[in-house]
Amino acid sequence: MKVSLKRMLAYLGLRSAYSSSSQVFVSISVISAMPRSRLSRHATKVIVRVSIWTCVVLVLLFLVTYTLLLAFVDRQMHQVPLDVPYKKVRLLNRLYGKQSLRKLPAGNNPFHPERLLAHRKAIWNSSVYYSKNDVLPSCSQPFILFLITSSPQHGDRRMSIRRTWCNSINATASVKQPWTCIFLVGISKSAEMLAQILKEKELYGDILLGSYVDSYVNLTLKVVHGLDWSATHCPSSYVVKTDDDCFVNVRLLYEFLLRYNVKTSALYAGSVIQDNAKLKVIRGRDKKWAVGFQEYPEEYYPPYASGFGYIMSADVVKLLASESRFIVPFPNEDAYVGVLISRLGISPVSSSRFVLSPSGLNVCNYLFVFIVHHVQEADQLALLQKTVESRTVCNHSAITTWS
Repeated sequence: MKVSLKRMLAYLGLRSAYSSSSQVFVSISVISAMPRSRLSRHATKVIVRVSIWTCVVLVLLFLVTYTLLLAFVDRQMHQVPLDVPYKKVRLLNRLYGKQSLRKLPAGNNPFHPERLLAHRKAIWNSSVYYSKNDVLPSCSQPFILFLITSSPQHGDRRMSIRRTWCNSINATASVKQPWTCIFLVGISKSAEMLAQILKEKELYGDILLGSYVDSYVNLTLKVVHGLDWSATHCPSSYVVKTDDDCFVNVRLLYEFLLRYNVKTSALYAGSVIQDNAKLKVIRGRDKKWAVGFQEYPEEYYPPYASGFGYIMSADVVKLLASESRFIVPFPNEDAYVGVLISRLGISPVSSSRFVLSPSGLNVCNYLFVFIVHHVQEADQLALLQKTVESRTVCNHSAITTWS
């Protein structure tokens, strides 16, 4: 706007030195500064509310992430092999000097399996399935211990095995006690059958009788019972779990483990199932191998050796017996053992020397196979004779690997 100098001076209370006739004007540009607008109450409330909810969401995300990380770390820690500290840690102190943790007593060794498992609470213990006041099988610390699952009514199968491949007369004299066979049997609901089992048990002394009813559902109890008994009462270099409808090429297996096997610890070998289609957990009450979510919540089992025959070193047997206390048993026995093996961080050794049927095998194949499944008791002797014949008619060098 344009204002005359005279009027402006008059407004300020000053007199002009210029004549009134002067027509001089001064142009003044006035910029009006508007005051900064303030937020309304509603806008302020909205901003505060959004800020609070943002903080809440961030806290919740942190808690969820932290919980998932804890669960993941806890799960991974369970899979750490309990023997690792023995092999890789050395102590140097005034009390013990320089020596391996393996030689330290459990009370002073923080990495001893008993100390490592002490912080966990056992869910169950297979020792409750020992028959009270029962006389346990005798054990003379064999090189190989065979744990053979059997049923009360399979007396003919047990007798056939005693007379054929389990007879230690077929062994060489390299080891004082080359192998021992123990049959794992549950009790029968039939009083007559139970009486026969007790008589057979007393006669041969090679039956480990559990207090559980003998059934497929209780097969896992039977196997864990055998592993626990082996770890506690019958130390051996190797343990072989097999069934009473299997033939074991026992002399070949014995010589292989004695001379050629280089994996003398952390050994879990057999016909390993690795196909996801076969490892998928079966659900549903009416199916034979069905397992409930509460028993095993995962969608797939870890790779495991088929239950008709697998071989374990002594350290693995002890670790399995200990770890089983923290996992509820479910009916799929071989998969259950595979879950324990996975938690212990042990890698299965897959071998083609375990076959599902004798069909198609020629005489010379018995210089290769260790265990054959689906064998009738009447055929045990014939297969044993084939193993003897293969040593004379087949001109093959010894196979020194698992494959």
